Amino acid sequence: MVNQNNWKEVFELLDEWAVPGFTFDYEEIEDPPHEIVLKIKKWAVEMCGKNEPVPFRVVPDGENGICAEYREKDNCFKSIEFNKDGTIEVLEFKDHKLVNRYNMYV
Repeated sequence: MVNQNNWKEVFELLDEWAVPGFTFDYEEIEDPPHEIVLKIKKWAVEMCGKNEPVPFRVVPDGENGICAEYREKDNCFKSIEFNKDGTIEVLEFKDHKLVNRYNMYV
């Protein structure tokens, strides 16, 4: 979990994950490919430069990808999924139901 007002924490986390040989300490979590870490770092730099909100957490998704997750007002939630195949998918939920799904390009 990251501080909601601090992109620096996101960059520090991603820098840690980008170190060659880094592995997560959980057996059920597969490490994301280095290319995916670099892609989400590029996205984070762009979002920070635009003064966009900081995700409330950045986590591995368990399938070799990384998710940036946002809690939004009115019981809404958004997940930006950086998938192992290089695609980026945005999932938007309201009241725990998927209401929108689309691809994003960085």
